[in-house]
Amino acid sequence: MIISVSVDPEHDTVDILREFRIGPNKYSDLHYEMNWTIARDTVGVMQKYGITAAPTTVIIDKEGFISPHSPYVGLTDASVLKNEIDSLL
Repeated sequence: MIISVSVDPEHDTVDILREFRIGPNKYSDLHYEMNWTIARDTVGVMQKYGITAAPTTVIIDKEGFISPHSPYVGLTDASVLKNEIDSLL
């Protein structure tokens, strides 16, 4: 399961997140479609998980623990994430 979390809920309204979900838009010239859940952080996810930069990718195993190599800060190649996920399955 993939969940993207907007860490600026005061500015990232539902309408802005809807616009962000499908490109191109003011955020990117790329054509894409995010077909996973995008949530607004209303409980302090960054503080809870000690995240200090965005974007950050955190992989959580099936028991709810953060994987040993997470978090990945910045843009991370899909093959790196795939290998980490495969090792946890």
